[in-house]
Amino acid sequence: MSDHADGSGGASGREQFNLATVSEVVAAAVPDREAIVFGDRRFTFGQLAERTRRLASYLHGRGLGCRTSTWRAWSVRGRPGPRRST
Repeated sequence: MSDHADGSGGASGREQFNLATVSEVVAAAVPDREAIVFGDRRFTFGQLAERTRRLASYLHGRGLGCRTSTWRAWSVRGRPGPRRST
């Protein structure tokens, strides 16, 4: 089964447009520019990219990813994660 509606499976020879790619490109271009301001907390594009990479690494280390085909129970700080109903 293909991952894309056009049946190409993403092998069209051009880079796929996605939010992760856009985030990394923006962070590389303007890492010190403020991206989020919430009260007295401020995060730059560079900080957001680093935090996003750390979260992705954490999730990947627990078996989750953008192409995870089977649902797996996982936990955060010892609490059970969501479970799929049968």
